[in-house]
Amino acid sequence: MKRFTLVLPVALLVLVVAVGSWSMACGPTTPPVDGFHFTITADMRGYHIKFGDLLQAINYGPGPGVFHVSIGDIDNTIPENRAQIDDKFGITAVWYPIIGNHEAETPSDMDWLRTEYNTGHSDRTALEFNTNQDGPIGSVGTTYSWDYGNAHFIALNQYWDGGTTLGSDNATDGDIVPALYNWLATDLTANTKPFVFVFGHEPAFPYNRHVGDSLDKYVANRDAFWSLLEAEDVQAFFCGHTHYYSKHQGDKSHVGGVWQLDVGNAGNDPGDGLTYFDVVVGSNQATVNVYRDGGTGIFSLVESVKLLFWESYSDSEHNIHCDNFSDYSTEHVAYMYGTGFTANHSYKVAYYDGSGNNSATETVISDTSGDLSSHHTFIDEIDIAGTWHVIVCDVVHNPPSTYNATWTNTLLDDSFTVQESAI
Repeated sequence: MKRFTLVLPVALLVLVVAVGSWSMACGPTTPPVDGFHFTITADMRGYHIKFGDLLQAINYGPGPGVFHVSIGDIDNTIPENRAQIDDKFGITAVWYPIIGNHEAETPSDMDWLRTEYNTGHSDRTALEFNTNQDGPIGSVGTTYSWDYGNAHFIALNQYWDGGTTLGSDNATDGDIVPALYNWLATDLTANTKPFVFVFGHEPAFPYNRHVGDSLDKYVANRDAFWSLLEAEDVQAFFCGHTHYYSKHQGDKSHVGGVWQLDVGNAGNDPGDGLTYFDVVVGSNQATVNVYRDGGTGIFSLVESVKLLFWESYSDSEHNIHCDNFSDYSTEHVAYMYGTGFTANHSYKVAYYDGSGNNSATETVISDTSGDLSSHHTFIDEIDIAGTWHVIVCDVVHNPPSTYNATWTNTLLDDSFTVQESAI
């Protein structure tokens, strides 16, 4: 379970790292493969030529990746925007379209998107074959989740009113209604992947435009939604709607580790220029590379959001990820390792045992690359088996004596199970 931090700016990024399928048990995973990447856009609407030019810029730049996500306002007309993807990325390119307000208000758009999910258009494979979980009844083809490599992805239709009848998935304005919240909570609880990304058209914390009529219109639902993302250690919530690129970390008071990243626009430009994201996912870190054209039509990497990783291992080389310590001979020590921290900075790492007691706290300093490591040897007759938590906070704070999931100074919180046999 991980959280993110931000490193700004980065002129160039070269990241080729191993990716494997994590399991809940310790031990080597499946043979690693090269790190994967995917791309994101939003809000192109009927500006098909601009959108096609942006896709061509992706081809000339990082490449299209394993799939492309468009976070809403893909209407007027959707088939023409899909035709641009076919032309630039190929007709077999996997495209995940997220419901925006303009699709929700247009019945023909919703029909097209439901058909794309259920059966596919133009002999394309139905999108549902590239997902692993349909949405709730009433929003089956417009809310869904999928896995790729070591990451879990969730597409939310914020315009579903929670009903089960036809058309209930385009019956409200942007909101996280209780039924959608419940489905999301269940999906997040079932996830075992270390990286989690959520997509929804409207931001929780809008900037520049749509302030007060995005998810922030329904403050209680917005806050519950964001608290869920924080509690489940989601790395990032990607959105659009405002047409402006922006970034925001934490809740409304900037407390927390989840990043909101608004991808701006891919054609419907209010004067801020066009933007796309290239997200690179490796075995122990993910990076959002932000490409913008500044209105010139020429895209360049303007900054990179480095997503922090914090995880437990059973070996000091941090090669064997472990979420269940049970073997005394090989799993008697929990080795913690993370990336993306502020370089050469002091932090406190606190270990909480199965009873929630603070078993150990130490001050550690990140290295010149922003990597952080710590370890704890389980002590017989002192440490208690069960679910452990290891938190990181800034050095100026003193971790509480008992575990507090809502302590506001926690930067990261990783959990794992310790069996009596490992102590």
